[in-house]
Amino acid sequence: MDTPALQVDAEVFDQALERLKAKRGAAGGPTGWTYEHILALTQVNADAKNAALGFVNLILSGELPRHSSLLDSSLIGLQKPDGGVRPIAIGEAWYRFAALCALTKCASAGKALAPLQLGVGVSGGVEAVGHAVKAALAADPEAVLLTVDMENAFNSIDIPAVMEAVKERVPALGPVLDWAYGAPTDLHIVGAPAGTPPVQSRTGMRQGDVLAMLFFGLGIQKSLERTRDAAPGVVVVADADDVNLVGRVDAVRAAFRMLQGPQGVGGIGLRVQPRKCAVTAGPHDAAAQLAADLSVQHRPEGVTVCGTPIGSAAYVAGVLRQRADNVISQIGKLMSLPLPLQSKFALLRGSLSLRMAHLMRTVPWLQLQDDTGRVERAVLQAVAHVFRLPEQEASHHADIAVEQALRQMQLPLRHGGFGLRAVSALEADAAYVSAAAQAQAAVATGPIQSHPFAGEARLLLLPVWHRVHDAAAAGCEWEPSARDLPAEFVREALPRAQREVSRFVGDRDGAAFLAACDTTTDEGRRAAARLRSSANGPASAWITALPGSHSTTLADAHFLLAGRHLLGLTASAQLQPLPCHCGASSSGAMDHAMACRLLAAVITMRHNIWTAVWRLIIRRAGCATSLEPNYSHLAVAPVGRDAAGQRRGDILAVMPDGRIVVLDCVVTHPAASSYVVAASVETGSAAAQAERRKRRDFATFGQGSAFEFVPLAVESYGRMGRAASLFLSQLGDAAALHGNVSKAAFVRFARKELSCALCKGNAGIYAASLQSLAQRSGRHFQPGSAVRLEDADDL
Repeated sequence: MDTPALQVDAEVFDQALERLKAKRGAAGGPTGWTYEHILALTQVNADAKNAALGFVNLILSGELPRHSSLLDSSLIGLQKPDGGVRPIAIGEAWYRFAALCALTKCASAGKALAPLQLGVGVSGGVEAVGHAVKAALAADPEAVLLTVDMENAFNSIDIPAVMEAVKERVPALGPVLDWAYGAPTDLHIVGAPAGTPPVQSRTGMRQGDVLAMLFFGLGIQKSLERTRDAAPGVVVVADADDVNLVGRVDAVRAAFRMLQGPQGVGGIGLRVQPRKCAVTAGPHDAAAQLAADLSVQHRPEGVTVCGTPIGSAAYVAGVLRQRADNVISQIGKLMSLPLPLQSKFALLRGSLSLRMAHLMRTVPWLQLQDDTGRVERAVLQAVAHVFRLPEQEASHHADIAVEQALRQMQLPLRHGGFGLRAVSALEADAAYVSAAAQAQAAVATGPIQSHPFAGEARLLLLPVWHRVHDAAAAGCEWEPSARDLPAEFVREALPRAQREVSRFVGDRDGAAFLAACDTTTDEGRRAAARLRSSANGPASAWITALPGSHSTTLADAHFLLAGRHLLGLTASAQLQPLPCHCGASSSGAMDHAMACRLLAAVITMRHNIWTAVWRLIIRRAGCATSLEPNYSHLAVAPVGRDAAGQRRGDILAVMPDGRIVVLDCVVTHPAASSYVVAASVETGSAAAQAERRKRRDFATFGQGSAFEFVPLAVESYGRMGRAASLFLSQLGDAAALHGNVSKAAFVRFARKELSCALCKGNAGIYAASLQSLAQRSGRHFQPGSAVRLEDADDL
């Protein structure tokens, strides 16, 4: 009896939708459908979502007619480093989403291919290949490594062989494989002249197909198994089509011939490229003879295995130097592009700064630290340029401020930094042993010589782990016995060591930076209040916000001033603050504009922007709203109406449970003289004090009211008061009840909108303070053309 086709339920469908959100911005196929369209459709109502689920299951059933609107792809040719072309097929969004649902349901199918195949469904599989290969070489000085490259593997693998493998190993995926690959499909060349006929895909997997990696891994698995069986002494470990053979010369020769021959990949349409294969390590003469016998390269200096350089110290250093040079070059190119500052910063923080990070999981820190440091300095320099931090300031005081700003940038977001972490030796060592532990789990059923925590490889890892354990055991709450790496600890806890040590080091650095603020001085108190206020998720949401919508897009001026505000710098990179005519004792402070009484009008504008975004969020949660409700109209008792007079709140909201909530917004500055003493030692005290004041004022006229009063307080650095955070959580519940968005996603995006709105308001205040300086310093001042920051409906 045939196995039924794979079908997904609502739970798996929702999991796939969550994964889809991380893939926003992915290109659409020939019809133009994108992941954003699918997400929007599933959020219309329950009927639309159920229809989408039904459609996905029809695709997976293989019962739909084969139609170009679902199976055609856009074809892009990407240039390879060696000058060749890598064809990428961008399939239709609905097929890709159905494939994502299938992959979510069949998560264990790829893991079952380990320890031979680590490129499919194995967490950290690429790094596990590097560790397994290094362990096998360490286990036997006579062992050689042969790296095997195949020509155009994904596009050449024999479809019938893949179908046979799928039927044998994951039969439920057979119908969708048959439907998607059972006949040729059209590939439309992107950028080709009008009228150019499509290219037909007749063989292989379409690169870009979400299921292609799993299908390929299933198709090649039998070849890997036969190779292993033909040479039992050889470690066989692959990342997709990149196969590595480690063992004595004669055994590797036998394994290679089996892999290359008709019982190996030669029987499934794949062809080994000897000129791109290489032998390294082992006895020099024997390795050279093996290379000659197999017509492959002999590279005694070393090779790069799945991104991990393995070989002599000089070879590894050369690879790392070139990698760092490439990243630094890309940083330079990025900074020369005419992109908004927000986009440049997002790319620097989220992409370029991580290009070297994976290497510390497979390369010892002693070899990596110099080149990683070069990349980190280049990233930090570029970010400093974004926020206009000069390399040298005019005064010693300014030099100290810039140095402190650079240090703050490197703190984690949760400690008021920008998350531009500089890797420490402790974190790098933890990353290295964590990756080795993940590799140990991946190859647990493979040959003992491939285990990173066995034999000689274990002896090489122990000093690294001892450094980590001795420095971080208390902070990470590891038992003393963990120092000896018992098997259970390696299996259960060690894979998490990198994350735990990174948090420990980040918390330690954040606490030290805060402790360095001298709270016996006005300047130190303001700095401590600023750090405490900005050290939380809502406050840093503008840093992680992407310019994907109007409400989360910051103009260059807004983004620049938001960064300098967080860093405690002046609005102008060239000018030090001058005493203000308002007469306040702190009028010469960098952040004086946030509380200056002469800027009352623009401070009110910031309040209005903050209020407008709150109203937008409340409406999006499905709640009716109105602006400036009159308290006297809502009071039940006459005494309440009389006391309220013409006082008004900011927003009235009608909640799904029937409650009427009146919200009063307030923005406070924790470094202001009235707040700073408490705010420098108690996190969130400025917002809490503002909440108490609002509730106290409301108590004088709120007796007998028919509504609930909620103060929406926020500090100028972004920390929200308890009442505001609780109300946002309630809106998340309402949104989840009203539509198909999760509470977490709703709250996360709302925080970004609120954070960006606050940045825009703060920027307006700083801009007004500079205009005020210009007005006082000359004659016949002209403010320039009026620029409307935002209308409430446009946010």
